[in-house]
Amino acid sequence: MAVSPRHLFSWPRSARRYGWVGGVALLLLLVGLYWEAATLEGAFHFGDIFRLHYPAQQALRRALSQGALPLWTGSAFGGYPLLAEGQFGPLYPPNWLLLPFPLAAAINLFALGHLLWAGGGMALLGRRLGLAPWASLLGGLAYMLSGFMTAHLNHLNMVAVAAWLPWLVLCLRGLMGRGRGERPVKAGLGAALCVAMMALAGHPQMLLLSLLVALADVAWQAVGGERADPGQWGGMGWRPAALALAALALGLSLAGAQLLPSAELAGLSERAGGLDPEFFGSFSLHPAYLALLASPFLLGDPYPGLSVELLGYVGLLPLLLALWALAQRRRRVALWGVMALLSLLLALGRWNPLYILLLRLPVFNWFRVPARFLYPFTFAMAILAAHGADALSPAGRARWPREGVALLLASLVAALAIRGGAALPLEALLGMWRFLPLALLVAGGGLILAARRGHGALWVAGACWWLLAVDLGAVGLVFARSYNATIPLEALAAEPRSLAFLAQDPGLYRIMTHEAITPVMPVMRESFYPNLALAHDVESINGYYPLTPARWAHLWERLDPRLLNMLNVKYFMIPQVLPVDEASEFYDLENPFSPSLVGARVPVSELSVASVVVESYVSHSVDWPDGTPAATIILEGEGGEAARLELRIGMETAEWAYGRSDVQENVRHSRPAIGRVFAARSGFPPEDHPGYVYRAEYVLTPALPVTTVEMVAHLPQ
Repeated sequence: MAVSPRHLFSWPRSARRYGWVGGVALLLLLVGLYWEAATLEGAFHFGDIFRLHYPAQQALRRALSQGALPLWTGSAFGGYPLLAEGQFGPLYPPNWLLLPFPLAAAINLFALGHLLWAGGGMALLGRRLGLAPWASLLGGLAYMLSGFMTAHLNHLNMVAVAAWLPWLVLCLRGLMGRGRGERPVKAGLGAALCVAMMALAGHPQMLLLSLLVALADVAWQAVGGERADPGQWGGMGWRPAALALAALALGLSLAGAQLLPSAELAGLSERAGGLDPEFFGSFSLHPAYLALLASPFLLGDPYPGLSVELLGYVGLLPLLLALWALAQRRRRVALWGVMALLSLLLALGRWNPLYILLLRLPVFNWFRVPARFLYPFTFAMAILAAHGADALSPAGRARWPREGVALLLASLVAALAIRGGAALPLEALLGMWRFLPLALLVAGGGLILAARRGHGALWVAGACWWLLAVDLGAVGLVFARSYNATIPLEALAAEPRSLAFLAQDPGLYRIMTHEAITPVMPVMRESFYPNLALAHDVESINGYYPLTPARWAHLWERLDPRLLNMLNVKYFMIPQVLPVDEASEFYDLENPFSPSLVGARVPVSELSVASVVVESYVSHSVDWPDGTPAATIILEGEGGEAARLELRIGMETAEWAYGRSDVQENVRHSRPAIGRVFAARSGFPPEDHPGYVYRAEYVLTPALPVTTVEMVAHLPQ
């Protein structure tokens, strides 16, 4: 049942019923794939969700509870204009609508809601283009569960911007149309609203790419690109095009409260003068990775070997349907074919010699990751796939309500198949993908051939829908074991135990976190890895934001103990990965601002020393008995006089994990005077236990004027 373009904003009742059926079909598949997140049994947490969106949303909620906006925070870079950075969408209405929900649940609903919004928008755009309902829905499914959307799920702001693009093009098409019953004012306001929402969602690069897609379509419509006889230059006339540009400008103006401070911050950031060419071309799509368009897991498990930036898989059936559309409807789909091809060429980045020219264009030279041109590629391919489905045969236009019932049944069966696949181990899923591309290719080709031979439209529509759902669902299942995995909601919301330690210090201070490693999530939380200090309102000098102030970056490169003191840094947090090979993996415990005294004579300003307090501990020492020499501290004066302070196991120092069960069972030395106790977790398997720092005091008689300090270690290092 085709719907005339003039009914874009006032569809007949049967079309509205079909829209509801299509929405339910998309929802069934989304829930089937992301069951734990949809039912709030688990929370998305990977990557930018945990490090960027979760802490920033915590800050937003904390500020709103105090009747303010998060304009500024001391939890990043020693002070940072948080609202101006804007990636977490502080002014984005959906974030405000989700405030009544716990944050972990709100993140789930945000992600899944925008995926559904993307699929529904693409389906409606297909109807606007005059395509059959089932073909339009197929395009919506291809976009909603595409490899790009699946891989970028933890980039919530990217998914949010992408979800609005079909709606923007839909409204602009309504504004540019001249048919009876069009409502240009309503369409123009809708387009402006879409642009404003994209700008407020918080990803400027995706906003830029979206506007390029929209402008390309406006220009194509202005010259009558899809008309059999476009006539004179101007096609639909310049007035509709001018109105479309005015709508885009109005949308950007509506988002001025976000865009203006963000632009000012960008001008003060490292990106202000353009990026370094090497950084500008980072995450380019290697030509060999084009093979991933046909088989997304040729390289095996995507985590951590494949960046989420490099997946542009849209499904084998959409690929075949896009080629079919290009062969059948040259003028009508020319724009989308050119857009898909050009986007792929730009995604090659450094592998495309012409890409570097973008480095000379203002605004373009602020952004890296050429592979993000897979976004307009995915959008164009979804439209081409919908056109290809519509062009299969006249019989492909089955009537309501039979076609709707068929798609609902196909969705239910596909959702159940996806849920069954979720029980398979990752190895089985990856093994399935060794032969699945060939099977999908044969099945897709067979369906196209069957449709061309006039087989039942109902059967073809249901089979195509089911095949694509299983194809993209199988991609999602693999990512659900890595980048899109969930954890219990309470685990995401848990407070770090180290927060209790910091709370004992009532003074004003900042912390700094060592970033030599990227630890696992629990260690990130405990060490306030950037930007997690923001979630708990802890003052920190670390930061994880694209818009790093240029002056701060200059200072960061020159940090030393003197500057740390000036910045009032009191605690240096070192994320720890328990060492397996001490010779190669102990680097994560090194403190670059506290050089080791072992084996080096460190000069100090002459100081008359009457007593010395040494806090220390040793590790991996359960076999050492009392009295075993651990180290000797040598204090030396200018005239050669020296004092030797002995650190002996069981007397002045001891094993730090003395309270752990396996240590208590085997330790051969005593526990001396304790200086500090802290909450710790270590061992294989890990267990919670107290950690100890031991205190030894030495009295020098007479006092010694010390000029150098040295430590001689007696235990293996």
